[in-house]
Amino acid sequence: MTPDIWIFDLLQGKAENITRNDSDDAQPLWHGETIYFLSDRDDHKRANLWAYHVGTKATRQLTFFKDFDVRFPGIGPRELVLENGGRLYLLDLATEQLREVDIRVVTDRATLKPRVENVASLIRGASLSPTGKRVVFEARGDLFSVPAEHGVVRPLTRTSGIAERSPSWSPDGRWIAFFSDRSGEYELTLCAADGTGEERRLTALGPGYRYAPVWSPDSRQVVFIDQAMKIWLHDVEHAETRFIDQMLWQYHGGLSGFRFSWSADSRWLAYAGDLDHRQSAIVLYDTREQARHQVTSGFYDDSWPVFDPDGKYLYYRTGRHFAPVYSDLDNTWIYANTTQLVAVPLRRDVASPLAPRNDEEPVKDRAKSEPGDKDKEKEKDEKKDQDGGKSKEGDEPAKDTGAGKKVKAVEIDLAEFERRAVILPAAAGRYAELEAVSGKLLYRRLPRTGSADESATLLYWDLEKREEKTVLSGVDSVELSADRQKLLVRKGRDYAIIEPKEGQKMDKKLATGGLESAVDPVAEWRQLFTDAWRFQRDYFYDPGLHGVDWPGLRERYGRLLEDAVTRWDVNYLIGELIGELNASHTYRSGGDLESAPSRGGGLSRRRLCPGPGRVPDPAHPRTGGLGSGRALAAAGAGGGREGGRLRAGGEWRAGRHGRGTLGGLPGSGQPARLSQGQQPAQPRGRAGGAGADPRERGPAAASRLDRGQTPTGGRGLGRARRLRLCAGHGPGRTERAGAAVPRSGDQGRPDH
Repeated sequence: MTPDIWIFDLLQGKAENITRNDSDDAQPLWHGETIYFLSDRDDHKRANLWAYHVGTKATRQLTFFKDFDVRFPGIGPRELVLENGGRLYLLDLATEQLREVDIRVVTDRATLKPRVENVASLIRGASLSPTGKRVVFEARGDLFSVPAEHGVVRPLTRTSGIAERSPSWSPDGRWIAFFSDRSGEYELTLCAADGTGEERRLTALGPGYRYAPVWSPDSRQVVFIDQAMKIWLHDVEHAETRFIDQMLWQYHGGLSGFRFSWSADSRWLAYAGDLDHRQSAIVLYDTREQARHQVTSGFYDDSWPVFDPDGKYLYYRTGRHFAPVYSDLDNTWIYANTTQLVAVPLRRDVASPLAPRNDEEPVKDRAKSEPGDKDKEKEKDEKKDQDGGKSKEGDEPAKDTGAGKKVKAVEIDLAEFERRAVILPAAAGRYAELEAVSGKLLYRRLPRTGSADESATLLYWDLEKREEKTVLSGVDSVELSADRQKLLVRKGRDYAIIEPKEGQKMDKKLATGGLESAVDPVAEWRQLFTDAWRFQRDYFYDPGLHGVDWPGLRERYGRLLEDAVTRWDVNYLIGELIGELNASHTYRSGGDLESAPSRGGGLSRRRLCPGPGRVPDPAHPRTGGLGSGRALAAAGAGGGREGGRLRAGGEWRAGRHGRGTLGGLPGSGQPARLSQGQQPAQPRGRAGGAGADPRERGPAAASRLDRGQTPTGGRGLGRARRLRLCAGHGPGRTERAGAAVPRSGDQGRPDH
């Protein structure tokens, strides 16, 4: 819906639509017999200044800008000011001639000077070193190596104008793999783990966004998924990148958490593959044969597979526990907490982890070992090593993992794979982040749907003892080291390295509070602008981007970036760029924004206005002012954060620190008052006194906005508003649908 401009006759109570078209018409300014407003009805679809004559009802165009929209019009006695393309213009109201205002500001440009910033609160990713001695963090687009306990924090990158994302430490300890946009697009890149030497770009895939890379145990291959849901496998030794699979239903949230698991010998890759009916099945990819195998049917939703390091089992989670709960509000069953944990023997000769056990007393062999038996066994072992690790004829030789260790080849019987699956006894619920160590399956149990719990618990299932043990409570994320001896856990913003054992504590937190980065605002803003442009290019639902010249718009708005001196300016430009797509739900926010101290305040006094001749209905009250309905609802919900109490007559008394909620009771005849030690000033233009009956007030009390107050309870304008109706838009919003232009007051400027 696009807005129109209306005139409302206060004497006759009639409204007239003076624009009545499909264009965006907004920001009316009344001067004499002329109403000036913004409209994008011309051939270029740009918001320009138009004029409507009240007497003749004629409409004419006054400005003819083609590249940028006119913004922020304001009117005075003789001139009208407006902005276009970062320039201010004055329109002479008598001659309707437009001229640019030459503005020269002498400044030290302090906001553009490089500075050092603490980036501890901006950590976005982490990867544990192979033995848990260090952790590499991503924070504000740079990488940092942090010691587990002793040592220095080592910056691995120092690039304000380049973003480094999703670091991953190689199992051999030599490399950090990450994605860098140094080339103009996000490409897989390597750097030395100790920070020496030059970066090495591994891929040249071009446009697209890529998610966290996962190393193979031998540090020779890296797998990752991109925003197009394509899975790529890169061979580091041979510098080859090949496409191996295509997902169907993944979006940013699912792609960010997409997990891969490698078998110990680096041959097999396990992940959850999308199916046409929007569930997922377990997929095993054979990197040696370059073959994809779907090993579960997808009848149930199976996901998060993880290999047992001993080569015996594959674990995964499955949604097959059905315990419906009937709704209290409608005739509906809901099926929550359906997830269970599964173990599958990889070969037919591997016993089920839940196979029946039978204790037998061992029989001692009375025959003494003959002399020389130990020497024969030693010779046998040496012969086995000389034969390449073959234990018997036909066995695969042990494979060198690249870290000086040999791992036995993992063999999988693909036939009847799912029939060997068994449900582990852990209670059904919600699970995430499965990890496996020898003889144990680790997992995070999330709060059950409908429960009052707010935090997750890290546990493990012991296959030998067949029991569940708690490792640590309140864990928000977990990562297992390559040697499977350490765990990196996070609670809120705190990180610690623990062991995969029962009863761990976060008593030695990592020193992330001192992470500092050198920030060059100009370079960083350029990268942020480019990122915003790329995100729309890569994620917008329409590959044609609504037919706009997206590369051309990048260049056009990029030129304005040279004049930006604050993050407010950058955010505004990004909003204008996104607005060119003319689509909703395309936002931008955040960054280093300066803001003045503020405190919450209550709404001013309101009364219930049931209307002339009507008696208030407690079940369906009619509110007599902006915000009354919300105040009543809040009062009914128990007041503010610090609590409050309801006094006789329907007055809500604020609790500690004045944080009670406003509101009167329907039908009580009492106003909703601000009770914090004093009453607010009487609003202007009210009919009747403070104790007057609401039914005697008449239309004048039906809707009003007090001086200095906004409808949302935000910053006031400091003056009364004119009565102007802009159908389809809130106050001060003039952008096309989808443009994230700051609302009125966001930058300290008035609405009109």
